[in-house]
Amino acid sequence: MSLNGTVDHLFGRIRRDLLSLFLFNPGNSFHLLEIVSILRTGRGGVQRELANLVDGALISRRKEGTRVLFQLRPDFAHAEELTALFRSLVDPREMAAEFVRDSCSGAKAAAVIPAAGHRVAAVILGVKRPPEEDIRRLELLSGVLLELHHLSGDSETVLDVPLEAMLCDPECRFITGKIEDLMEFAEKKDDEEKDLFTSAGLDW
Repeated sequence: MSLNGTVDHLFGRIRRDLLSLFLFNPGNSFHLLEIVSILRTGRGGVQRELANLVDGALISRRKEGTRVLFQLRPDFAHAEELTALFRSLVDPREMAAEFVRDSCSGAKAAAVIPAAGHRVAAVILGVKRPPEEDIRRLELLSGVLLELHHLSGDSETVLDVPLEAMLCDPECRFITGKIEDLMEFAEKKDDEEKDLFTSAGLDW
């Protein structure tokens, strides 16, 4: 998962992902096996890079029971500037689009749209929901908060916005399929009429 080509040239992949993990989640601590699982890489490379970051006073290392936990040092002087740099290289919509392409390749149709801050909504039609572990990994490594919506009979709004209004937003980016597939679903929801007699316990 890449932030931007600039970061790829400045840092190796493991160090880049470690910095992303700690900068975007400054209040969280992670143990070694958890980090290896999130980065999906070898344990040896992660251990070496963690040691470098500890020696450089970017992250702290503490023992808790049988586990060793790592966390961004609260007194790291340049944390704010470095976080701002990484933030500036993240396009939330593109990160979400990359995730949808990789994790929802069988979707009949899919679209993403940015919301406030680093939140992104993704609308998926015709594919199983990706594992929560994959969604969490995206959020941890990119700082993007993803709201993933699978269209079904219960789907009415996305980020509290009617689906049709969202799809007509100029910021909406279609990843796969046709807009007609998603609009057809939105129109079906709008066309549904509530049975006021039955809901009130009355018969025709």
